[in-house]
Amino acid sequence: MPGNDKNSNQMKEHLTIGDIARIAKVSKTTVSRVINNSSLVNKQTKKKVLKVIEEMNFTPNALARSLTKKTNKTIGFLIPDILNPFYMEIIQSIEEVVSKQGFSMYLCVTNQDPKKEEFYLNEMLERRTSGLIVVCTSINNSELLEKARKNIKMVSIHADIEGVDKIDTTGEQGTFEIIEHLISLGHKKIGFIGYRFDIVALNNRLLGYKKALEKHRIPIRDEYILEGTVLGNSGYYMTNKLLDLDDPPTAIHCFNEYLAMGAYMAISERNLKIPQDISLTGFDDLFMSKLIRPRLTTVSQPISTMGQIAGELLIKNILEGAKPVSQSIVLPTKLIIRDSTAPPRA
Repeated sequence: MPGNDKNSNQMKEHLTIGDIARIAKVSKTTVSRVINNSSLVNKQTKKKVLKVIEEMNFTPNALARSLTKKTNKTIGFLIPDILNPFYMEIIQSIEEVVSKQGFSMYLCVTNQDPKKEEFYLNEMLERRTSGLIVVCTSINNSELLEKARKNIKMVSIHADIEGVDKIDTTGEQGTFEIIEHLISLGHKKIGFIGYRFDIVALNNRLLGYKKALEKHRIPIRDEYILEGTVLGNSGYYMTNKLLDLDDPPTAIHCFNEYLAMGAYMAISERNLKIPQDISLTGFDDLFMSKLIRPRLTTVSQPISTMGQIAGELLIKNILEGAKPVSQSIVLPTKLIIRDSTAPPRA
């Protein structure tokens, strides 16, 4: 009868390890060991349990397994927003590494909201997540951070978390070089737009900008430095604010290419041309910087390599245990000169 099939399927959906143990006439511990492929179960018993699991179409609950093992094969990925393609490249490279080891990823987007940040950390602790990768985010709740650090293996990218392995790039030097490139073309009025200057890795780019100006004895003008947010089209609004100044800059450096896309839009709407009317530079070297016209002069950082190293380091920490002293891995950046920069108009 169709009704009986439906009831049978519902019963199978609600089966537990205890049910399988009762049908197979073994202990729940034995069933758990079979599910986790333990060598402590002899072949005959294992074969019997697996036959029951197959006949009953039983799928063990991941959370139930984690309660037995104290952790599960899930890795959290904490990012401030999902619109910036930088994060997509990082996610892709990390996923390729962790999936090969049988881990799945749990994406957490905070939108710079401390409450969301705390929610996700609590969720990962409750789910007994094995690892966590934090990108461009500062965890403000020190008590919760300490609890997470004790129970979850962690690695950071462009983030400042004490006692946690860190992957970074030479952002200060890279920005210094691109500002020097603008200065070499004759620019002295250079704007800088960015966000989250409270994060050391991101603030380093601002430091690189200032050091280049200082080296060439060009005054640092506060009105040329704008700090926006990761939300909305911040690059568009900050570029318009710079261009509305009585004495606007002749060049603008965007501290990432997500902001640069908004800058392109703002400049185009004013019927200004890049680089004839204003030079524009970025940071990241994402795929889109090669597609837009004019092609963007930028600072390239090895995004995929950062993700790969972060994933490999986290898996190693999970499987072998993290070392008592955290390490910092810094990868080089590279200046890429394309078509968006030129000498200022006379």
